[in-house]
Amino acid sequence: MATESRLYDPIYRLPFNPTTRLPCSVSEAAIFPRNGPLKIASVVAMSDAIDLSGDGGVLKKIVRHAKPDAIAPTQDLPLVDVHYEGILEETNEVFDTTHEDNTVFSFELGKGSVIKAWDIAVKTMKVGEIAKITCKPEYAYGSAGSPPDIPPEATLIFEVELVACNPRKGLSLGSASEERARLE
Repeated sequence: MATESRLYDPIYRLPFNPTTRLPCSVSEAAIFPRNGPLKIASVVAMSDAIDLSGDGGVLKKIVRHAKPDAIAPTQDLPLVDVHYEGILEETNEVFDTTHEDNTVFSFELGKGSVIKAWDIAVKTMKVGEIAKITCKPEYAYGSAGSPPDIPPEATLIFEVELVACNPRKGLSLGSASEERARLE
């Protein structure tokens, strides 16, 4: 088991220190429990976190804003590339990342090819934005988990960077718009 001196707060990437003051609106008792490790859900529940699901199941905190003119996913640009790091809330362990091999993960929004929380959260992002996404089990892997790395009923925290938005293969941005206009 890790000692307090070896724990890190994955949101601010600071060594765990019970005297560190963090810019949030939750009580210190919730952030720094007297017995036990730092609970990230408490830290993520900051005043600037956005409840995307309406039931607390998907929370988004913007870590780095995109440039004002950055593009966002649309029906014409549903293919997205992301960098991410996934952390188990209960243990603060990284279970998956694209940072080690500097690759991107690509998927199409709204097709069910990723966990529900990602479909909900990534469509709200702009290219260049980095966000912390907290996913309750019902928006992640639920009661089944994803063995061996993700146990059942696990709350997950992802740091996601939207790298690119692209049209579906075989369609240019112009042809997708033209096809939509033709069908209307």
